[in-house]
Amino acid sequence: GSTNHAVTAYVWQSGMVAYGVAGIARELQDLGDPRAAETVAFAEALVGRWDAHRTSTADGDYWWYSSEPADAIAVHNTSALLAMAHDALAEATGDSAHADQARRSTDFLWARLRGNPTTGYAWNYADDGYPSGLRRAEDSSHALVTLQVMALAGRRGWWAENRIRGVSRTMLGNLF
Repeated sequence: GSTNHAVTAYVWQSGMVAYGVAGIARELQDLGDPRAAETVAFAEALVGRWDAHRTSTADGDYWWYSSEPADAIAVHNTSALLAMAHDALAEATGDSAHADQARRSTDFLWARLRGNPTTGYAWNYADDGYPSGLRRAEDSSHALVTLQVMALAGRRGWWAENRIRGVSRTMLGNLF
């Protein structure tokens, strides 16, 4: 509902880059490459850039859609990218603050899901910060990134096994 200036920063783009750079940092570490530390620092700067554009709720955290105050909206696939970047950085640095941030984002998502492990889940493309009457169910193309962070929550043990079974049902029955 708003028009942003041409140089607006968006979490989606930053999250894609940060997630990729954090993954490269892990590979460089595994190889013993001297550029690993510099690459980790770059990934940390990328995710840190969004600290001022994150909202904490009782249910968890989400990152805004963009750097504009009008975009202080919870868009799940957008937050998923930064959550996965934080998780990769937790592995690269051993810093539990990164893991905590990733988990808080998946906690927020869990609190916004509808459904159950038997039927699968549905969620809105945008939630908090976006008018309730305009919220619409997530579509399958945007859901793919959100499903990746759900899988991460399962691998890390943040979501119980039955929740992850519900994620499988979501993919098999609700999206495709």
